[in-house]
Amino acid sequence: MLRRLLLLSAILLTGQITFAWSGKAPLIDPRLYTQTEDFKSFKADAAELLNLYRGAAPIQYRFHYTGTYFAYQDEYVKGNIIYNGKLYSDVLLNLNCHSDDLQVKIEKSDLIVILNKDFVNSFSIGNHYYINIGRRATGNVYLPGSNEDEKMEGVERGFIDESLPAGYYEVMYDGEMKLLKKTKKTYGERINQSAGTDPKSAIERSFSTTYSYYLVTEVRERIGKGSNASYITKPLLKSIKRRASLIASLPERRGEVRGYLRRINIDYMNRDLVYPTILRYYEGKITNTNN
Repeated sequence: MLRRLLLLSAILLTGQITFAWSGKAPLIDPRLYTQTEDFKSFKADAAELLNLYRGAAPIQYRFHYTGTYFAYQDEYVKGNIIYNGKLYSDVLLNLNCHSDDLQVKIEKSDLIVILNKDFVNSFSIGNHYYINIGRRATGNVYLPGSNEDEKMEGVERGFIDESLPAGYYEVMYDGEMKLLKKTKKTYGERINQSAGTDPKSAIERSFSTTYSYYLVTEVRERIGKGSNASYITKPLLKSIKRRASLIASLPERRGEVRGYLRRINIDYMNRDLVYPTILRYYEGKITNTNN
């Protein structure tokens, strides 16, 4: 018992353990470590991820429901994150699209923490890449590119439009034009008419999904008059409701794009496939047009 008290005191005094915002409980619970494990083991497990292990506990959905409030799957998947300007690799992450919270799971435990959105620059979950559009998003913005190392370093790109609601957006395409996707999960309830008298099954609870797509391009705007005139480049944001609206947003070669889609016999219902394909072809990133 004395050994455990001394160990806990050492952890607290050295500042190597962080507390939730409520100040009531440590995020990495010392009780997870037995009497035979020492402080060195604790630091080895936490490694360099201590800065990520700060934050509130996530919402607990303690009822039966259908669907999922996460973006793609309930499981936490390893990914990379730029947090407060620093890259963290192979971190277990998941995105709650009901509350729009990025969550990190501490390995070797069941503890989950909501990351402070003000410090999240960008992140990847498996093959899905996201940027944080908010107060800090115009700084170290990560967009996928051809060079994996350059991708995760973050680059300064001021294409974010102020009219776009703050939050986490998936980057579906990054070229001269950008395509962003917003996933939103909505909680709903309805009366089960066939539930009988069982009160536990009288209400059906579920999470439904809506997707919004945004095309971001750049336009030149003239400032001033006469010899004092100058031009600035500003982002132009357009909500994309359907395939036709994306093609109509292209400056030229619209008929050529439609013809290409017919030749490749693409699944028009798969917007995650169709929209990026349109932009890749238009910007010359698809060279074999006969397939």
